[in-house]
Amino acid sequence: MCPYSQAVIMALLEKKVPFREVKVNLGAKPQDFVELYHSIIPDKDERERVPVLLNGTNRLVDSTTIVEYLAAAYPDSGTALMPPDAYTAARVKLFSRYFADHVVPAYHHLVKVSEPAMVAAAKDELLKALACVDEFLALHGAGAGDYAVGPHYGWSMSSQGGEEQSAAPYEHFLMGPFYTTAEVLATPFVARMVQVLPEWRGMDVLAECDVRKLPRVAGWMRACLGRPSAQMTGPRKKELVDGLVEWEWSHAV
Repeated sequence: MCPYSQAVIMALLEKKVPFREVKVNLGAKPQDFVELYHSIIPDKDERERVPVLLNGTNRLVDSTTIVEYLAAAYPDSGTALMPPDAYTAARVKLFSRYFADHVVPAYHHLVKVSEPAMVAAAKDELLKALACVDEFLALHGAGAGDYAVGPHYGWSMSSQGGEEQSAAPYEHFLMGPFYTTAEVLATPFVARMVQVLPEWRGMDVLAECDVRKLPRVAGWMRACLGRPSAQMTGPRKKELVDGLVEWEWSHAV
């Protein structure tokens, strides 16, 4: 399962929305999938991608768009996922944008390069992006500054699908105990960094964050990985590593 599709399935599980998953072979795309995609995105030159959501007559592509749609379309079902006030919701979306624009490309770059000097530089690039996430959590997370669990912004724990649980210091989500679209969209990549990089690049991301005194991002990643929806949907380590090996051979020159 690709990380973008995983995020959508996690959101569906969090919202407790019944769904049917249809797998698509992107190496040999069925014509009906191609036609469906371009019934949403009319540009025939755009490469067809997953995920695609069909919800009655509503049709959407793009994981971020779909996850945020599910949060808005089912406000009273399952986990709330999006804060009710505009400013807090904007901070959640800002976090997702930063993570997608900086952390995800840094991770992809690290798994693609192979020359030792380039690998070392790519590791530094990823750690720099994660250091910025740590600072972002301090600036914009719950209890901004000390990362204590701050005001609940009108949320109740019932809107989060359960009772509040105690957590180790810093082991919270962006908005303290409240799980949001920020975690849904980032978790598939957090899981891949934690599972793949130790074997693929000799890099333990969580240990590196601990050594570099980045407790907020390390705790946030651990909280993300502990979420049941993440554990239910995440591919196994062997599948991820084998997929990278296959990719490396297919791109060898």
